[in-house]
This record gives sequence, C-alpha cells and structure tokens, in this order.
Amino acid sequence: MFDIEELRGKLDKKTRIYLKGAALLCCAGIFIAATNGAVGKVEMRAMARKAELKAFYVKKAEYLKDSAVAAPLEKKLLLPGTAGSPVPIIEEIGGNLGIRSNIKSFKPFEDKALKGYIKNGVEAKVEGITLNQLANFVYGIENYRNLLLIKNFAMKSRFDNPDIYDVTMQVVLVSKHE
Repeated sequence: MFDIEELRGKLDKKTRIYLKGAALLCCAGIFIAATNGAVGKVEMRAMARKAELKAFYVKKAEYLKDSAVAAPLEKKLLLPGTAGSPVPIIEEIGGNLGIRSNIKSFKPFEDKALKGYIKNGVEAKVEGITLNQLANFVYGIENYRNLLLIKNFAMKSRFDNPDIYDVTMQVVLVSKHE
C-alpha cells in the first residue's frame, strides 16, 4: 500500500493547491447539478399545480354559469302548489293570450319520476295560430311561476295560409314529491 505522508512529501505545495482547487470545483459542479435537478423537479410540480388550478377555475366558471341558470328553475320547482296537471296552466296561458279556443286537445303521457320529483306531462295540440302568438305562448310556458318544460315541439304551416301554424308540443309540469 502507499502511505499518505509519503505521498504528501512527494507533492509540492503548488500541486496540492491545484488538487484542492480541482476537488472543490468537482464538488461545486456536483452541488450545482443536484440543485439544478431539484429545482427542475420543483418547477415541473409547480407547472402541474398551475395547470390543476387553471382547470379548477374553468370548472368553477362552469359551475357558476350552470348554477345561475339552475337557481331560478329550482326556485320555481320549490314553489308550493305545483302538483297536478299542466292542462289548467296551459289553458290559463292560452286564455291570457286570446288563443284558448285554438287549443284543441290534450293527451296525457307518462314521464319517469326522478329522485323525489314528480313529472306530469300532456301533449297539447294548438291549431291556427300565428308566429307571434306562438312565440308569446312558448314564452308564457317557459316563464310561468311553476316549472314547466317543453319536451317535444313540432309545428306545421297550413297549406291554405302559410302564416298560420298548427303546433304539437309536450309540456311537463315538474314538482317536488312531498
């Protein structure tokens, strides 16, 4: 083996300083490489967290938009006295617009109840109305104080007068099961 004291004796002072400097530079290089690797990992995690945060803000915006739409509907749904048939409501709206005599028939249909909500539906046939009356009728249904939904909607113009329409629509009254 070799003796350290003997090796020290053989190396002059200048060489020892150079060796210590080289060792210090190697240690500094290793430290910089390790630190750079650690910083790179932290930056990658930070970028991933920023992407998650951005996705969260997108979801939050969607939620706020959807809840702004759903809040008035929920308010309508929870009004008292909503159970029953939508027939008198449709007749009331038609009477207010002066088209009650144009409402020719009602045909009840079944709709599945979901999670404590009752859905009462009718298919209404309205004959001989103008587009303005139809727009006001649909507006009256959608903005009624209780929650009314139009599921299916079909309209045909008449052959004898293309400005007059016959409409068939399914209207559902949704109410909370008590």
